[in-house]
Formats: sequence, structure tokens, C-alpha cells
Amino acid sequence: IRVKGTRIVNPQAVIAQCGVHVGDALYGIDLFAAKRRVMANPFIADVQIHRIIPGTLEIGVVERKPVALLNAGELYAIDRDGVVLASANHLRSPDLLDLPILSGIGVKNPVAVGNAMSDPNLLELLSVLDAVKRVNETLLQRISEFSVSPTGEIILYTVDGAVPILFGHGDVVRKVAVLNTFWDRFIRQEGASQLEYLDLRFNDQVVAKWSRKLLTTHPLEEKEAG
Repeated sequence: IRVKGTRIVNPQAVIAQCGVHVGDALYGIDLFAAKRRVMANPFIADVQIHRIIPGTLEIGVVERKPVALLNAGELYAIDRDGVVLASANHLRSPDLLDLPILSGIGVKNPVAVGNAMSDPNLLELLSVLDAVKRVNETLLQRISEFSVSPTGEIILYTVDGAVPILFGHGDVVRKVAVLNTFWDRFIRQEGASQLEYLDLRFNDQVVAKWSRKLLTTHPLEEKEAG
């Protein structure tokens, strides 16, 4: 039995879940039933199982990739579609634990591993996270938390100093492009620890409050703001 495509899931776990054993008659295997059993693993997005003559069963999997840890009383790894993959208590890889946190969702129902969450606030946070990653993965590494405030506003927090970035709602791609430009132009020079907060909720400027400085506004040309 050969397993392809695994980076997170243990290949031996895939073999165990498929319910097929070495020595089973190749054409006696119910491929649909085997696929259904493997798909029960929340980390598996898709499975293709093939018979290869004379006696090999090949299992090709497409994994779901955790992108964040949802704070819902305890931490849960979720993918970009909001599928709950596992409790963080069951994650063994340090890389999986070093993910940004999504908070302030106010989950009303118990979180069930394997289910896709449809909370609008959660999906909006995931869309912001995905936009940050697409614009600049290094920028994503500088954000520790994506949160919904008690008033319903989206706020990002930096890794360095937990500086709040007031993001608001909508116009996600433009705001992320502005944040990326502002970070390269100003924050890299001053340092995030010198920033008290950043406000991206205006169309033509970024409002920044620096430590030991007055409130400042920074106009950004349209071509630089994206």
C-alpha cells in the first residue's frame, strides 16, 4: 500500500483508516468505502485511490492546511475555509502551534472537529488573513492575532508589542496593500514597538499614533495604496 501527498497526516494513519490490509485481494477492495473512511479525517480534503497492477494500492491525498488557531474557549486549528481540523492540544508540530490567532468570534455552538464554521465574522477574518498572505507572507508573520472587537470592528495585533491595527470592514485588498506599503515605508524604520496604534479605516491616509509623538497622518498615493 502506497500513500502519496501527505505532509501533516502520518501515512500509516491513512493506511489504517482506509481499512485495507497488505495481502487483501486487489480487486476485492471496495475503493469507495476505503475513500469514505479516509475522508473522515478532518485534515484530508480529497482522496483518490487506485489499483496498480499487479498488486499495489495507491492512496493519493490532498490535505487541508491549518492557517490559524481559533480561540473558542480553547484553541482549534482551522483551514482557510473555516473547517475545524483539530484541537490545538492534539497538535504535535511546533509549526502548527505558531499560527495567528482568530479571536472575538463569540462562538455560540460547541465547536465540532471536522465541521465547517459559517460564522460571518470568522469568514471575514479568514478573508483578511488570506489577503495578507497573498500580498506578503512576511507581513503575515508580523501579525499575531486577527480579532473582532466588542463593537464588531476588525482589529489586527502585531507580534512585536501587540500593537492594534484598526482595520474595519470591507475594502480588504486595498487596506492590506496600504498596510504593506506603510510597514515598508515607516514601521521598518521606526519599529513596531514605537507604535501605539494604526488606523486603516480611511480611504486616502493612514492614521498612526507613535510613542512620545503626536497623532500623525500619512497620505498614500493611489498607486502605492493598491
